Amino acid sequence: ERSVLQDSAPRVPFADARVVLEDELGGTIDELFASFEEEPIAAASIGQVHRATLRDGRDVVVKIQRPGIAPLVAQDLDLLELFLEAVAPMLPPTDLPTIARAVRLSVERELDFEGEARDATLVADAMAGVEGLVIPRVVESHSSGRVLTTIFVKGRKITDELDALRDRIAEGDEQAAVRRDRVLGILLEGYVRQILEV
Repeated sequence: ERSVLQDSAPRVPFADARVVLEDELGGTIDELFASFEEEPIAAASIGQVHRATLRDGRDVVVKIQRPGIAPLVAQDLDLLELFLEAVAPMLPPTDLPTIARAVRLSVERELDFEGEARDATLVADAMAGVEGLVIPRVVESHSSGRVLTTIFVKGRKITDELDALRDRIAEGDEQAAVRRDRVLGILLEGYVRQILEV
């Protein structure tokens, strides 16, 4: 069910996304990029991602926040707090205000692309020594509070890779089992480093 949510958010019309991008970066797409794909490669509830090429030739991905999403999210969070307040008498004793604050902080962090850029840089630095793991670097000159640009890294969705490996293992492919174990080991090391070092 979660994968359906990840892959099925509606796209923002490019004209609307372009306004956010140009307002945030202070220039036109033609001034900022050598090329820019209008069709997003991914769309989520908070933003969508486009492929582009910088003027210096680097391939990048550009995450653009949905226009007007911040006030809608704030309104939804206010409604959540009102809802929790209304149902509190029907629930076992629970610290609902603390839960609501934690949800609010988490969602508001999702809207803060500058914070995401800082976190991405910290994670990339911490993971630099993990063989087989590549964290895309932030392009600060093309990032802001509502736009996040990172170097493009060609890859494959992890669930697709693990599903393909599972199928190959079921067919008796021993190398697939070795690769699966290696991939899972890299993921585990990445997660552990984030918890213990970042």
